Amino acid sequence: MNDDLEPLLVEVRASTSDFRADIESMRASVDSSLVGGFEKAGSVLERGLLGAIRRGSLGFDDLKQVALRA
Repeated sequence: MNDDLEPLLVEVRASTSDFRADIESMRASVDSSLVGGFEKAGSVLERGLLGAIRRGSLGFDDLKQVALRA
């Protein structure tokens, strides 16, 4: 009985390690995309806030416009 199960266990382990590698690859891809998006949004928000401070207008409408652009 053990002789019949051993090849199946080896196949399941191999499939699991391939699946794990695929998941790690996808995770790395998504993580790098999200980080870049957050950095871009943060830069837009920062520029908008700095511009509002320089102009002397920092009302809620200005904040809303900056947030919507981000």
